[in-house]
Amino acid sequence: VDDAANVFYSSEPIENSKYILVGSHMDSVPLGGNFDGLAGVLAGFLILSYISKNKINLSLPLKVVALRGEESAWYGRNYIGSKSIFGLLTKEDLNATHRKTGEKLSKAMQNCGVDLNKIRSATSLINKESIELFIELHIEQGPVLEVEGVTIGAVTGVQGISWTELTVTGESNHAGTTPMALRHDSGFAAAAISTYVRELSVEMGGSQVATVGRLELHPNLVNVVAGSAILTVDLR
Repeated sequence: VDDAANVFYSSEPIENSKYILVGSHMDSVPLGGNFDGLAGVLAGFLILSYISKNKINLSLPLKVVALRGEESAWYGRNYIGSKSIFGLLTKEDLNATHRKTGEKLSKAMQNCGVDLNKIRSATSLINKESIELFIELHIEQGPVLEVEGVTIGAVTGVQGISWTELTVTGESNHAGTTPMALRHDSGFAAAAISTYVRELSVEMGGSQVATVGRLELHPNLVNVVAGSAILTVDLR
């Protein structure tokens, strides 16, 4: 286990020589499926087992990795484990706060035994220059393969991801006594943005997708015109 709590396993000692890295991550997007990431970690162990049982000699040794915090949706920061390996973890990453509890990511990591003094260069078990090849089996979290009747697919490209948080400021007023023409309704504006995001992605076509996944109205009361709205737009 390295300083970022990434977990590595090898069936034989690996010095500073080149090697193949196989694996994925331990965490999952909320409601993203129990096998998101973990299937790729298990695949690495199955490969090691197959190699051992069949006495196969590889030109390069094999190491399995289980990365931490790769899809930390609650903190709005991704790739925590892999960033640490490559020395790319920033103070902004560590200062990210949990969307519900407000707890800093750094505090949560400390509670898990992470040494924050070492976290930004967590290379105690791995030399990034030694990774000759990285292989990851991953479950498709969408319906495409199932709908098309395809058992397995090879990735030929990756998604470019853009996350944007928007704050709409209007004016809170009584829902019964404020005429429609005099309203500054943040909820209406947020709904219009959400609808437009959907229309735009359909208009662009191809592989373009767009999602408004979080919407918060204030004061969030049934009989009050919303004075402010916060929403997120996920473009890929």
